Amino acid sequence: MDKIDSAAKRKELYSEAFIQQLHQRMETDPCGAYLEEVTARCLCEQPGWNPENPLCVWTVLETAVTCFPAEQMIKRSLDAEDWQGLNRVGFQSVRLRALGLRLNPGEEFWYFFQALTAIAVGDDGLMEWIFPAGMEKKVPKKVYPLYRVGTPLLAGLWYQDQALLEFAVPAGEKFAASKKSQWDRAVVAYLLALYRRDVKEAGKQLQTVCQAVTRVDVYWEKEPFLPAHGLYQLAAHVLSEEEFGRLAMPDYKTFSKGYARWHNVHRGALALALLYLEQPINDALTREWPPRRPG
Repeated sequence: MDKIDSAAKRKELYSEAFIQQLHQRMETDPCGAYLEEVTARCLCEQPGWNPENPLCVWTVLETAVTCFPAEQMIKRSLDAEDWQGLNRVGFQSVRLRALGLRLNPGEEFWYFFQALTAIAVGDDGLMEWIFPAGMEKKVPKKVYPLYRVGTPLLAGLWYQDQALLEFAVPAGEKFAASKKSQWDRAVVAYLLALYRRDVKEAGKQLQTVCQAVTRVDVYWEKEPFLPAHGLYQLAAHVLSEEEFGRLAMPDYKTFSKGYARWHNVHRGALALALLYLEQPINDALTREWPPRRPG
């Protein structure tokens, strides 16, 4: 991606003809259109583009978040039963969706879905970056109730932090018995079932999660709903191999059994589904991110 200082060239990149051509290309080649848009916005909005400048890289990534064609790419992978491709799309999507936490490091409780999706795709490092070990018990009241109750349960189970679980489990039990939405209660009830190692109940609640999410307004792709896959893979982290083998997979369109079976036996290096033209942008997404809290 060359540095462009020409105002005329930047005007051409934002011309009506270019935008119309880009929209047409989105219909037939969403991935190519996406990369073209990210490139064009980089050149237009940053005439002094410098890939060695972290600020330039992060500005491009902000653009990359808003137009990443996750839904189209996921559908393509599902239709082809390309489970590795689906995992790569999920990995790239969740990395992009977690970028906001780098700018707002105190807002981690709002990243509950991102943490579950990180578990779903095998990005344990991102899960632990979002929710580091040693989480404080006090959760801000302004946080959405599911996240406020579910986050300490999730972190407590992940790290087997008994002190955190002693605080989180009673709050979770109260929430699960409340009149909150069925979907919210099912997520918490599933986490509680894992804590009790009640595999049958966990399977029942995960089925409810996958069915009820179709009636919930969430800013996330629902076929498959990767946070539900994260809940499923969390069980592999918490339960014994024998217990996990008895956990029933949900039988519903929001859960891909083929992808889950593939993931149960395939662990390895994570990779982006789409590479950007400048390697520093790819590196910024895939490398280990600096801790949000002093070590």
